[in-house]
Amino acid sequence: MRSTLSQMQQPLLIESMSYHFMAPTQPTTTTKVDIHHRTRLLSSVRRGETVQLTHIEAGRRLARRLAELGLTPGVTIQVLHVNGGPLLIAVRGARLALGKGMAEKILVTQPEDGNV
Repeated sequence: MRSTLSQMQQPLLIESMSYHFMAPTQPTTTTKVDIHHRTRLLSSVRRGETVQLTHIEAGRRLARRLAELGLTPGVTIQVLHVNGGPLLIAVRGARLALGKGMAEKILVTQPEDGNV
């Protein structure tokens, strides 16, 4: 009976652990950013525009991969090429090609005058 009880409790413990692990990764200032700035999707930015990344609406794996590529909140992004397919962007001195699906998960805003 005890082995059955511990097996039933184990999935609850795992769910609880993953919830507590994921909760801190969500930014708590997103609402403040959305209120004060016009936030939009990176996929809607036109060629030649410079924007600032505010938030990534993606799962942990994609968010971590984008962070490894230098896409972190506050970074300045310049859109180099948009042609209906992948976006070519410049970020931290590198050029990256992002698929439209990825670009639709990245929220950006116009940078403040001193950040460009």
